[in-house]
Amino acid sequence: MKKSWDHFLTDRDRQVFGDAGYGNNAGLGSKPALLIIDVSYDFCGHKREPVEESVKTWNLSCGEEAWDAVDHTQTLLHHAREKRIPVIYTTGIDSRLDGFDRGAWTWKNPKMKEAQGVEGFRGNDIVKEIAPLETDLYIEKLKPSAFHGTNLLTHLVHLGVDSLIVTGTTTSGCVRASVVDAFSYNYRIGVVEECTFDRGQASHAMALYDMNAKYADCMSLEDTLQYIETVDEGIYDDKLDFGSFKRKVAAE
Repeated sequence: MKKSWDHFLTDRDRQVFGDAGYGNNAGLGSKPALLIIDVSYDFCGHKREPVEESVKTWNLSCGEEAWDAVDHTQTLLHHAREKRIPVIYTTGIDSRLDGFDRGAWTWKNPKMKEAQGVEGFRGNDIVKEIAPLETDLYIEKLKPSAFHGTNLLTHLVHLGVDSLIVTGTTTSGCVRASVVDAFSYNYRIGVVEECTFDRGQASHAMALYDMNAKYADCMSLEDTLQYIETVDEGIYDDKLDFGSFKRKVAAE
């Protein structure tokens, strides 16, 4: 099956990585969680439009590729919630007025000091099409990795998670940083290709290639859904009250 990174690779790369043994399929375990990284208006824009247009309003936007990934993530979410698999969202933190807590971010991109967006949309909010439910976990972060300075690891340990299904943005930035940290904690990782996105096409493809070579399995959405079907339903019911949201909706 042709991969998104194939036409970026040189013959030398194919030979060296193949001879070195990289890219083995590691597989996922029996207790996954779904991690959705930074799928917010900052990175998607407030509407579907080409990235060249979207960045004029949202300088971090990834344009139409973001909304393609959102569509696929809706499908993935439906299947994960049917199995009552924990869903964990990350997003950025609204910075102080003086920008102190941005730290190193503006060293490489001074435009991050500028106001962006449109009225009625908060940049760090997850897009409404895949908005978190009350039963989901929600983590705010200041740095690329979902693990850095957050309580993500404590949640995973408490739940007994052994595998992460990773989606979101940017593939070459926060997704990759989170995957490397998850790998460092010995989690099994599946990165869902159709549910990740980046503003750079080459960056997206080669980040997937590199993660697949060393840290994670780069999986198609179809393969991911087939894997989810093998997960026992309700394995986290003793830790998370998945019924509370349904009861609230029914009461209303």
